[in-house]
Amino acid sequence: MLNRIILFGIDGCSYTAAAKEELSRRKRPYEYHNVVKEQEALQRMLELTGGARLVPVIVEQGYIKIGFGGTCQV
Repeated sequence: MLNRIILFGIDGCSYTAAAKEELSRRKRPYEYHNVVKEQEALQRMLELTGGARLVPVIVEQGYIKIGFGGTCQV
């Protein structure tokens, strides 16, 4: 479970798109959650980030990273 990468993002965010592209380029499997379309994913992301409404959020090996070259507001 800890090796799984989870990516929280939104459609139309260039930083979310860049994170997805980079993970795919590196052949790193990830689980993507659109926080606009998935209310449970939004709640989980807010818990992980202390309420930050910014994407993308990448969770890998217990480490939480907000942003990928920049962020978009949710």
